[in-house]
Amino acid sequence: FPVFLTAFDQDQRQWSEELQLIGSALDKRLEYTLGAYFFDEKAASFDSSVSAGRPTTLRSATVHNTAWALYGQATYRPAFIEGAYITGGLRWSRDERQATLDQTSVALNGTQTVRPQGRGDNNFSDYSPSVIVGYDVTRDVNAYAKWSRGYKTGGYNLRASSLASFTKGYGPERLDSFEVGLKSSWLNNRLRANIAVFRANYRDIQVNIQSDPLNPAVTDIFNAGQARIQGFELDLTAKPSRALTFTANYAYLDAGYRRIIDQVTGANIAARFNFVEAPRHTLAVGAQWTLPETPLGVPGVDVDYYMQSRKFSSTSDVRYIVGDYGLLNARVSLSDIPVGVGRWRLSAYGRNLTDKQYYIANFSAGLPAAFFGDPRSYGLELSFEY
Repeated sequence: FPVFLTAFDQDQRQWSEELQLIGSALDKRLEYTLGAYFFDEKAASFDSSVSAGRPTTLRSATVHNTAWALYGQATYRPAFIEGAYITGGLRWSRDERQATLDQTSVALNGTQTVRPQGRGDNNFSDYSPSVIVGYDVTRDVNAYAKWSRGYKTGGYNLRASSLASFTKGYGPERLDSFEVGLKSSWLNNRLRANIAVFRANYRDIQVNIQSDPLNPAVTDIFNAGQARIQGFELDLTAKPSRALTFTANYAYLDAGYRRIIDQVTGANIAARFNFVEAPRHTLAVGAQWTLPETPLGVPGVDVDYYMQSRKFSSTSDVRYIVGDYGLLNARVSLSDIPVGVGRWRLSAYGRNLTDKQYYIANFSAGLPAAFFGDPRSYGLELSFEY
């Protein structure tokens, strides 16, 4: 019988509007963008959950989120240093968060425990700047350095383990991002090579913890302190002929928490926590072959392979790891089929051709549980563009 059952009903509506002014000045040596953004969201939900041998939970919640932003960015290319440019930007943000939460627990004997309604109402503001300094070494080679400061608003967690945890909410997180890179094209645009080295330093990063080891629906979000993500990415595209294209992308990632302070002892307990969804190595390679046009259309063959190393899927439990895996996919297509209006494409595809068995997530639901990735599959696809 099911270990865990949940039913969920939600109504959510949102509306957003953005206005932009884009222009240039000083004989196009100065290019600028000014903008304003507004977002409003309202939602209500009801859900119930049953775990084997545990009470049933009935939960209803409402949220109302509003956001405003003003931003500007400008790029200036000085006449006295041909090929150099500097870009500066600034964004002001204000977010308002409101939420209510009602929860009733029903024991196996039918006894109901009603928790008092929780209410949360808070707002957050931020200024986020960015600076890019670049230089076009040649027409085909560009070097750049970038610094930006990011912001992610705080809010309220509707899956909190207690009323106090819900009403307290969690604060915003911020980061400083640094990147140095080179974008280049060689051999008359037959080879493109891009490389970037980056580091992101987080402050007050938001961490989601499964509070009840027997119920994955109960989590708490708290501001963990400091974290760091650093690494590099290499992207290559080679086109030895008009019909043949090869691509390769490799990324190395080093991610971890640097500082998490225990509220009781004052000690740094960052070593107890894992940075989730951050594989150290990822690799994607592909080949595309476009055959000569025929009376029926343009045939083509695509083959790609994706690999990632292992990664943690639980912040606080080292047992939950998604192991390394690789996926091989292929597609045979007939494009530009001449049937009249628009562009038609017929494709036959195969995904996970080696039938690799792998997790995309695993967690605790009283017992170890996991979501598996799709097995080997085949299909036909017909698409139309107009």
